[in-house]
Amino acid sequence: ITVCSKKLKLDPENKKAIFIRASSYLKKNMYKLAIEDCNTLLELDTQNTGAYYVRGCCFEKIGNLDQSIQDFTTVLQIDPNHINAAYARGACENWRGNFDKAIEDYHFALNKDKEKPSSPMRKFGSPFMQHDHTKSNEIPKFEKLELKCTRETAEDLHSKGYQARRNGDY
Repeated sequence: ITVCSKKLKLDPENKKAIFIRASSYLKKNMYKLAIEDCNTLLELDTQNTGAYYVRGCCFEKIGNLDQSIQDFTTVLQIDPNHINAAYARGACENWRGNFDKAIEDYHFALNKDKEKPSSPMRKFGSPFMQHDHTKSNEIPKFEKLELKCTRETAEDLHSKGYQARRNGDY
C-alpha cells in the first residue's frame, strides 16, 4: 500500500498502482478505501474488469449484495470468461435466496473452469462425480462431463469460489 501510494503521488493516474492498492485494501478489510480506488480506476478506464471485481468483492463484504451483483455482472459482460466473477455472483445470489440464479452462475463457472487447460476439472472431471479410486490407480477418463448442480451442491460450489477469492485468485 505504501509503495503504491508513493507511486501515485508521482503519477496519480497509474492504473496498475491504483489496482494493486485497491486489491491490497480489500485483503486488509479496508473496504471503503478499496472502493474509492476502484471508483478512481473506473473513471480512468470504464472497462477495467479488475476494478469492478474488487469493488464487487468489497460490496459483498459490507453486505451490499445488489451493488456487488451489479459489479460482477458488469465484469461478465466485459469478460464472459471471468470465472471468479461468476462464482462470486452465484454466492451473492445464494445469500439472497435466489438459488436458481446461483445454480446457473455455478454451472456457468464450472463449465468455463473445465475449459481452461490448467483446470483440474479438465483432467479429473467434476468433484461431484463419483469414482472409486481405491479400486484402481488409474485416473478416470471422462468422454463427456455433465455437471449437475442442485441446491445441495450450491454451497460446495460457493465455497470453491469463496476460497479462490480468499486466496487472492482474482
